Amino acid sequence: MVETSGRSIDFWNRYEEDFQRCQALGLNSFRLGIAWSRVQPSICSDSTEEPDFDEEAINHYGKILLCARQHGLEPLITLHHFTTPHWLGPDAWLKPETIHLFLKYVTKVVPALNSFLLKAGEKPLRWFITINEPNMLVTATYLMGTFPTHYPFRLGKARQALQHLLTAHVRAYRLLHELYEQNPELGQPMVTFNNYTSDLYWLDQALMDIMLAPEKGVAREDVPDWLYDRCQTYRENFRQADLPFRRGPAYWLGILVKGIQYIVGPLVIRDKGFKELLKVIYESPEGKCMDYIAFDYYDPFAGHSFRWPQWEEWGTPQRSIHAWMVNHLTAKTWDWRMLPQGLHFFVTHYSEAYAGLPLVIAENGMAHLRSHFKEKPWRRDGLTRSDFLRLHIPEVIKLTKEGYPLIGYFYWSLTDNYEWGSYAARFGLYEVDLQHESLERLELTTLGDNPSQTLAELIKG
Repeated sequence: MVETSGRSIDFWNRYEEDFQRCQALGLNSFRLGIAWSRVQPSICSDSTEEPDFDEEAINHYGKILLCARQHGLEPLITLHHFTTPHWLGPDAWLKPETIHLFLKYVTKVVPALNSFLLKAGEKPLRWFITINEPNMLVTATYLMGTFPTHYPFRLGKARQALQHLLTAHVRAYRLLHELYEQNPELGQPMVTFNNYTSDLYWLDQALMDIMLAPEKGVAREDVPDWLYDRCQTYRENFRQADLPFRRGPAYWLGILVKGIQYIVGPLVIRDKGFKELLKVIYESPEGKCMDYIAFDYYDPFAGHSFRWPQWEEWGTPQRSIHAWMVNHLTAKTWDWRMLPQGLHFFVTHYSEAYAGLPLVIAENGMAHLRSHFKEKPWRRDGLTRSDFLRLHIPEVIKLTKEGYPLIGYFYWSLTDNYEWGSYAARFGLYEVDLQHESLERLELTTLGDNPSQTLAELIKG
């Protein structure tokens, strides 16, 4: 069973009041996804034709972006955040033609939004994320079976989808730069994709390393061996970091999984499918595929992946016995552990691994569980979002003061939202009353011992 999303928290119509909340917090940027399915919807469910674009929806996005700018918020645009239009059918990223259709969508939407902003006297869009968390999308779909698919637990399908997603990023990266070069008044775009940060090298950093191999002067045929060397460097840096993990049976089970990926990862990268991806990456003489490094930091450690079932979760939606296993025996959003030292590790490590590229923390946040067993969203460990903010934001400020090229930090998320087929996980700085039609934004997270201290004051240090 999956909860119906409905209108979600109705940001589509209430964006101005939410931007006012951002302004009150002293924020200067807002990450916004453009829903491909909204701007190119299916006319009928059984249509095999490619639908036309919805000009009204595109113009509405233009109004949202204009409003963001008027509230002092620089948009960070995500062009694909997990979902695809219904008319593409299930398992869209197993089909190579989806890449072409995605590029047509980008070609239509980005110039239209820039034209809207320019006519209103605003600067064009600059910051883009092409594909959100391709590593998590293929993992959740083809390795865990928690996203809809006809092919759960299929490593070959995961490899195929990942190749197409990364190819789409490379093509979209070059397309965006071409569009901006053709119109010099637009300036220079900053384009990347973001991964769900993980200590599984072959499911995270390896994907960014592949993109940057040409810039590093690595010959195409040498990429697999170079990645293996990069993996060893990462493992040594991680060992030296000596992060404070709580070790027990669940921890060692996660470490076993981590060890398996060190064996499987190099084999997957050497597969012929990735040779096609490398061909695309190396076909450009410039060889550049990323303008900055964006990553999502939650609880990225394999040693935290498993835990005992929790009875309070029986009220959350379940689709199958397998979904029960995934939702109850593996860590979920509402019990991810808090380890700000890990954030420091990844920033310092990426700064060395990708010297010369700025870093953006595209997501960082903490969820509470909303279930039928508790009146208010909660966590078993009792941590509050205030605890989380008071530990992580000072870490971000410290890193910037130490000279690391960390130029952006985005909390996920401003309000509660629809997460992976459910409203159970509540991430919002503002809680949303989903029990009533008003969808009222209820309260701002306070900051622990000093409730009068605002988030803006904490950010300013």
